[in-house]
Amino acid sequence: MEFYFTDSDIEIISKTLDIKIDKGEDSYSWQQSNKSSGQSLFVSIYNNSQVSTERKGVLVSVQSNHGYFELHDCSAYLDFENSEIIFIHSTDDKLTTLVVGRNCSCNMYANISKHLFEQDISQLDNSMIMSFMQLSITEGLLLDAE
Repeated sequence: MEFYFTDSDIEIISKTLDIKIDKGEDSYSWQQSNKSSGQSLFVSIYNNSQVSTERKGVLVSVQSNHGYFELHDCSAYLDFENSEIIFIHSTDDKLTTLVVGRNCSCNMYANISKHLFEQDISQLDNSMIMSFMQLSITEGLLLDAE
């Protein structure tokens, strides 16, 4: 199923992040800053990017004080508790998310096995605890948003 952001989706994102979004041709962008933390983000959504040799889709990019992140072939998004937007790329067995927060936070979790959500946290390798904790909060919503 092809996914593209609509003007209605962009309004939801703008409201959640409490920032005005600039609209271009097939793209949207906004700049956030958090004076207390010194963080800033420049986020762009491109609705018509060549995501594979066969087709076009959505690319989401985030430039922060600490790096540059891209999520190719965004297949859904989730407004989480009116404070974060979770951009999602999902396959049959893997999940990648790019999480942008109202307070200029940005986290990326890539190629997370969906079977992780079926595991007992006490049985997980310590290196997986952070992604499990962050994503398990939204597990049902993430898996439903595919």
